[in-house]
Amino acid sequence: METTVAQAFLEEFDPEMRNTRRTLERIRDDALGFKPHPKSMSMGQLASHIAEMIGWAPVTAELDEFDDDPPAGPRYEPFEASAGAGVLELFDHNTQDAKDAVGRVSDTAMQAPWTLLAGGDRVSPD
Repeated sequence: METTVAQAFLEEFDPEMRNTRRTLERIRDDALGFKPHPKSMSMGQLASHIAEMIGWAPVTAELDEFDDDPPAGPRYEPFEASAGAGVLELFDHNTQDAKDAVGRVSDTAMQAPWTLLAGGDRVSPD
């Protein structure tokens, strides 16, 4: 039996998520406000972004497009945890949702075009 795209993806997914979680576990609550430079995101914003980012997998697996600022709906608002436990809770929840969503996707769907929109306009890579 031939390996599907989803199966190949998920083989690497678990080790990557274990390593990512170990990194997130090491962020102290008193360091969440740390910024290495005034223009940088804080440690809490970055950790929250990582925990939230994995939650985008179901959107990309189940939809043909995503608009982070839909003309007819609310703009996407990023999550920001006030404590490391909140980051880990979101990460764990999103990791399981991502595995479930990717596991349901066919090879045909994995190879279909996907579009990122902002305010109804296609976001171009160039």
